[in-house]
Amino acid sequence: ATVNLAEAGWTVGPVQIVLSALAAAVFSAVVGPAVVRARGTTVLMITLAIGELTGAVVNQLKSVTGGADGLV
Repeated sequence: ATVNLAEAGWTVGPVQIVLSALAAAVFSAVVGPAVVRARGTTVLMITLAIGELTGAVVNQLKSVTGGADGLV
């Protein structure tokens, strides 16, 4: 949602910050339970996997994020 607002010409303001926080909260609510149940090295591996998967998905959504070039 924040990306779409930025592409529409909105500057970074309170609305974008709130939408970003809400998106992060939803993502954390989905991913958090898997990480909390893990112990030891497994937490590290899950955290790294989530980061890599998120990066790959964001890079593939060129119509939304601009891919590797960023917002275009």
